[in-house]
Amino acid sequence: MLFTSLDLAFKFVTFLQPPFLSLAILLLWYSHYYWKRRHLYRHASKIPGIKGYPVVGNLFDFTGDANEIYDSVTKHFDRCTHIVKAWIGPLLVCGITKPEYLEKVLKSPNTNSRIHLYRKLARDFLGNGLITAPIPVWKRHRKMINPILNRKILDRFVEVFGTRAVILGERLEKYVGRRNVDLLQIVSRCTLDITCETMMGVQVNAQDGDSEVVEWTDKILETMLHRLYKFWYHYDFIYKCTRLHKDTQVLLRKFDLFVAETIKDKEKSDRSESPVLLDYLLDLSSSGTEITTDEIVDEIKTFIVAAFDTTAVVTCFVITTLAMHPDIQDQVYDEVLRVLGPEKIPDFQDLPSLKYTELVIRETMRLFPPNIFMARDVLEDLPLDGEDITLPKDSFVMLGVLHIHRSTEYWPDPLKFDPDRFSPERSTNRHPFTYLPFSAGPMNCIGQKYAMMSLKTIVAILIRKFKFRTEYKSVDEFVTFLQVPFLSLAILLLWYSHYHWKRRHLYRHASKIPGIKGYPVVGNLFDFTGDANEIYDSVSKHFDRCTHIVKAWVGPLLVCGITKPEYLEKVLTSPNTNSRIHLYRKLARDFLGNGLITASIPVWKRHRKMINPILNRKILDRFVEVFGTRAVILGERLEKYVGRRNVDLLQIVSRCTLDITCETMMGVQVNAQDGDSEVVEWTDTILETMLHRLYKFWYHYDFIYKCTRLHKDTQVLLRKFDLFVAETIKDKEKSDRSESPVLLDYLLDLSSSGTEITTDEIVDEIKTFIVAAFDTTAVVTCFVITTLAMHPDIQDQVYDEVLRVLGPEKIPDFQDLPSLKYTELVIRETMRLFPPNIFMARDVLEDLPLDGEDITLPKDSFVMLGVLHVHRSTEYWPDPLKFDPDRFSPERSTNRHPFTYLPFSAGPMNCIGQKYAMMSLKTIVATLIRKFKFRTEYKSVDEVKLRTKIVLRPRDGFKTSFEIRKNK
Repeated sequence: MLFTSLDLAFKFVTFLQPPFLSLAILLLWYSHYYWKRRHLYRHASKIPGIKGYPVVGNLFDFTGDANEIYDSVTKHFDRCTHIVKAWIGPLLVCGITKPEYLEKVLKSPNTNSRIHLYRKLARDFLGNGLITAPIPVWKRHRKMINPILNRKILDRFVEVFGTRAVILGERLEKYVGRRNVDLLQIVSRCTLDITCETMMGVQVNAQDGDSEVVEWTDKILETMLHRLYKFWYHYDFIYKCTRLHKDTQVLLRKFDLFVAETIKDKEKSDRSESPVLLDYLLDLSSSGTEITTDEIVDEIKTFIVAAFDTTAVVTCFVITTLAMHPDIQDQVYDEVLRVLGPEKIPDFQDLPSLKYTELVIRETMRLFPPNIFMARDVLEDLPLDGEDITLPKDSFVMLGVLHIHRSTEYWPDPLKFDPDRFSPERSTNRHPFTYLPFSAGPMNCIGQKYAMMSLKTIVAILIRKFKFRTEYKSVDEFVTFLQVPFLSLAILLLWYSHYHWKRRHLYRHASKIPGIKGYPVVGNLFDFTGDANEIYDSVSKHFDRCTHIVKAWVGPLLVCGITKPEYLEKVLTSPNTNSRIHLYRKLARDFLGNGLITASIPVWKRHRKMINPILNRKILDRFVEVFGTRAVILGERLEKYVGRRNVDLLQIVSRCTLDITCETMMGVQVNAQDGDSEVVEWTDTILETMLHRLYKFWYHYDFIYKCTRLHKDTQVLLRKFDLFVAETIKDKEKSDRSESPVLLDYLLDLSSSGTEITTDEIVDEIKTFIVAAFDTTAVVTCFVITTLAMHPDIQDQVYDEVLRVLGPEKIPDFQDLPSLKYTELVIRETMRLFPPNIFMARDVLEDLPLDGEDITLPKDSFVMLGVLHVHRSTEYWPDPLKFDPDRFSPERSTNRHPFTYLPFSAGPMNCIGQKYAMMSLKTIVATLIRKFKFRTEYKSVDEVKLRTKIVLRPRDGFKTSFEIRKNK
């Protein structure tokens, strides 16, 4: 009996060891947390809601890109019969669309606070201005500023509105006749000029393009968006460790200093002439009113950032909506001519006469309000509908502005653009809270009169000068978007805890590898987040620090970077590391199936063994005619770009390589260079979506990604691509494949001869070859051309060789290519400096010793091979950034370690298409260099800033120009 009790006790204690102890504590905490919030759950149970998942609720309806989040929020409001609830993790969100409910919320002191998250994130940029201030500060400031923005003072600003709008008209003249002009970028510079001049009395000349204020305001808006949209940036301890924070702080200090210096200048000057908002705030301060200089700075920044962007967007919507409705545009034009005549700049006395113009602006803001919803914290319970519906304390409420603006319940034929809706006779019985472009209640927009006056002035001046057109036919063609935050860091922490206990073997080996300092839990995660440029810079920085090996932690994942050729050889030749990282294979498999890049090791071995003999020299020689023919067409397409600067060479060359790949892989002419091929859309979408899935970590999870529109749209195109390949296979099976056979013919011969390869596997391999080959070949071609353009002497040597081997007109055949020896050296040296992939990554399936017992790559880590770093290392390449094709001459290559040069990888998993690639590259380069002389703005290799997408490319484009040669 004693033995049994001890045994049970032992088992119980064992059960409570991690991770079970952690789980027990978590469940206990959750129960306590739930009990404390029972008041909230009781009220929430009476509100109709959207079905969600345990713990996370409706979290995944509020993640994704901007368009997906917009669609999700809109969908929930469309389901809403005046009120609906959703759970974002533990947070209760109530959406309302009934005017009576909106009125209660916007007037109640229990909901007069913008949501805490928004105020907290925006406060870093705007301080304690009206948008971000706590309620006591907001009340004090609002009470002071309200009298300043009266009609008499605003009338003085109209001259500035008009003067700057006239300059905007002049700037727009150079875009006359162009299609799809990015109007917002141009108009926002005008509204920034207006805002700075009327708020501060300073002319920043943003429309002249020489103002730092443009950079500051753009960066503030962009960073606010990042913090809202990227959930991990919600946490200060994370955000403040990022480069984004540091860079933004530098600009914010400059912005603050700019405003502070303007205040100093104002304090010394006579402020009675043409006073602006800043003058009135300084008068209040000097008269003893309780407002400090820092608070004035915050209010000025808030007005500038809030006003210029909103005014610009609404102006562009007004113009676009008028462009959709030429008859209404003509009515506005007639009114402007009648009130102002052909040349007069409006003054404050003219604006009230622009009655129809104001109706047009109001109707535009009904259809396209600046904010599609407003959000408020619920500070105390707020009954909405007697005892039946109450917004509970500690929830937050979203007011569906766009939904109510377009509701058939309040607006007949709501998507029709009808300015007369706002005529006095049609507005009489309308509930005032059915129209909320400037919010309402005590926290309504303080600058709405200012906004309307500036909008009327800008629209009047532009409509008098220009007749606008658009490709949009109706309002419902617009796709607007928003950015919404929300995700739970707790889920990440829980996932990390689960893995930590299972990986102690990994941690023991990792402790012996030198590493980069990281943060608790997340490790070096933030060095591997951001856009493609930031990630490239971060990875490059870590490899630069690396003395042959370095470790980093991406959350719980151990990443080892290596740059020593001997280490690279061990990794690339070991069966323990012959698998591309699982994440990449998993994500790419959705697009490429089980092709060579994505297949599991057994399938890869079987396919590689079958395909290796196909891509032999004899078979490849037959493809050279296709390479040449398509390269000639490329030369013809490039002729129309002769004399232009900074040609986007990649877009043009990639169409050529797509033609080549499809014709040599499938025997099908897709005519991508003629611009009439669906295959272009398919391949572009596949590459773009693969990129999204790699760089947006939440898309790594199928249960999230497969709920997105991106997945659905891509699946449609993939089915078309699969069908295209499958139908080509059917046609091939019925035809004589002995004439000019291509890769597909050889694969079908293998299948029909009883070799174990199915039709689906053939489809996957063909897709893999097409997607992998065309983009890589195009990028390398562009790098070769750009590098030759940087080095005219070497370009001349290649040209002389091509003329010597081919003469002035001959299209290369397979017998010519071996004679283009110097051209090949140039291509090899280009791929040393600009390898298609800056690194390769492998899963470590079993422990792999690298340096005796001292350094071991542990199982369940992954290893990054620093290809670009070793290619540019002074340890292996003298003067590594010098472009020197003769490095690859036989005499200079003798003693070089073979694993110092890896543009096509190495070992068993090297690139199966490297001979194909080199032959196509030599053919294209020879054909183009004979026809054109290339130039570039780049002066040296180190000027070319790089970024990585699927394949390495220049951050600022190829910057190439060219002229037709006069052959010798």
